[in-house]
Amino acid sequence: MDFAINYVSAEAMLFLKLKDNYIKYPGMNCNIETLKELIEKRYKIVLHGLVPSSGSITDPHLCDHIEEFAKLVKITNQRWLSFHLDYKSKYISTDFDVTIRHNISEIRKYCGENIPILIENVPPIDNCQDWFINPEIISQYCEKYDLGFLLDIPHAIVAANSRGEQIEKYLSKLPLNKVREIHISGFVTSPEGSLKDAHTECNYKVYKVLEYVLYKTPGCEMITIEYCPKTNFSFLGNMEKIKKYKDICVSQQFQLTRVRSIAQKVKKETLNS
Repeated sequence: MDFAINYVSAEAMLFLKLKDNYIKYPGMNCNIETLKELIEKRYKIVLHGLVPSSGSITDPHLCDHIEEFAKLVKITNQRWLSFHLDYKSKYISTDFDVTIRHNISEIRKYCGENIPILIENVPPIDNCQDWFINPEIISQYCEKYDLGFLLDIPHAIVAANSRGEQIEKYLSKLPLNKVREIHISGFVTSPEGSLKDAHTECNYKVYKVLEYVLYKTPGCEMITIEYCPKTNFSFLGNMEKIKKYKDICVSQQFQLTRVRSIAQKVKKETLNS
């Protein structure tokens, strides 16, 4: 099992103790030049989405920068590429199948015919269609286009809550047999009582669901901690900024240690069963 932590900022990178762990570099709100800098410094990188792009397999503009991105995919020896399965009103296309087929074709054309493509479950999004949180539809798309699955645990918890389902029931309908990667992070409760994905520090619920899921996903190869606190500390003095960045890295390492322990426990119990 491999492990990754979310890329937060260049400043925070100075305090990381990565050892053999990966940096997850997301497409949204990130850029090619920063990614190139990480590659030049020889960090182990797992890519998520295309850089730059919305990161959704249903976005007709997903592959607008595919040629340059594909070079970086090959340089970093990516084992798979992953994308959200969602629909947002800002996207022009409503013919999802045409768009998905086109994007898959472009990704395989430039990044390699045999590179696995994973789709990730997402939480409900305000003012957007919610068909994409239906676990049966996610499974159908995996089968229809021979896609793997990236399971985001807090996304699943929030989606199950919005559907009034127990998380175990919701998970049972997802294509867990196709999971190659798992994302974890925290979530928050709104003043109205609904759950919201937040990329905060993992909580007890997330760790318990992770342990539950690992017994059911023997094909999982990587767990990624998507802890991503705000890093706009321009209003602070230099020493205060340094402390903030150190605190972020300490929190990442604490969560990483907890996740490794859970994964090792499940592996040991699975081997002994």
